[in-house]
Amino acid sequence: MALVEHTLRPVTRHLVPLVYYHRSYSLYPIMMRILVVLNPVAGRTQVESVKRALHQYFYGHQSIQLELYETTGKEVVADIVNEAIDGGIGGVFAAGGDGTVSAVADALAETGIPLGIIPTGTTNVLAQELGIPLNIDKACRLLAGPTTTRSIDTLQQGDRHFVLSVGIGLSALAIEGTSREGKRRFGPLAYIWSILNTVAGVQPHVFTIVSDGRKRKIRAADVLLANVSTITGPLRWGPHIKPDDGRIDICVMRAKNILDVVGVGLDIVVPGRPRKNRNLVYWQAFHTVLVFGEEPLLVQGDGESLGRMPLEVVLAPKSVQVFVGSQEGNGRRSLRLPLLSNNL
Repeated sequence: MALVEHTLRPVTRHLVPLVYYHRSYSLYPIMMRILVVLNPVAGRTQVESVKRALHQYFYGHQSIQLELYETTGKEVVADIVNEAIDGGIGGVFAAGGDGTVSAVADALAETGIPLGIIPTGTTNVLAQELGIPLNIDKACRLLAGPTTTRSIDTLQQGDRHFVLSVGIGLSALAIEGTSREGKRRFGPLAYIWSILNTVAGVQPHVFTIVSDGRKRKIRAADVLLANVSTITGPLRWGPHIKPDDGRIDICVMRAKNILDVVGVGLDIVVPGRPRKNRNLVYWQAFHTVLVFGEEPLLVQGDGESLGRMPLEVVLAPKSVQVFVGSQEGNGRRSLRLPLLSNNL
């Protein structure tokens, strides 16, 4: 099917009608317009495969019009989404990796406009967390219905909303050390290699963490404010972490050396194994978390470098609506870290 240039305003000059009609069901009113934000360089994306799947599952049904925007890496995705919202868009599909999904979710936060995920990235953490198929065709079939929406929390830092996590220390260093080319060539192994390179010189730092007004001081290698339990594949943090539980889960890795970090890795791979020391501790906040320390350490949010400490995060409960299957997550098998004490 030919793609015809469709100019709206200068910022959306790359927006084109892609396919015109979608199967009609209760969530979609007649002729709802949906923006598809496609990242052509996410993971190992096959752009034509995405377009082919969209055509297969959405063409020829009289309910929804899809419009495609292919990112270039030079634009601000939130600007594209915000202008589409001003133009009356009824939903947005993010076809890309975690970075693309996060950028679209940020723009949609607290608007009530739903997000659809077509995962084409390296790890696709939010898709895994919500039980959305990682296969392009199956993800498009899910969006073609029947489906429903799930309201998830976000972690708000300044005017940005993050759906996965915000981290300081080891996680931020590992993400900074992972190149786009490495992710495209080696997939999730690129992150593992970066972590191994990073932990070789791991050093604990003194953090002061103020959660809902309660102050704690701790020496740790990493502080992660988590919104989801998924790490990658079947590997997950504790089962108490959910994206719609109305809280910020604070994960503190109290590793002092590389052996401690390896021990935490073994706890993930072999949950429940006997061990003398607990190097990973959880507790929760329901409103605000402030983290600062003696050194201006790197901060990451949803895999993006955010500069350096101090860091303040506010919970935005149920601020993003995501299209999910009616039986999301059924049969999903996972390995999880055993629940640890909530007390330091």
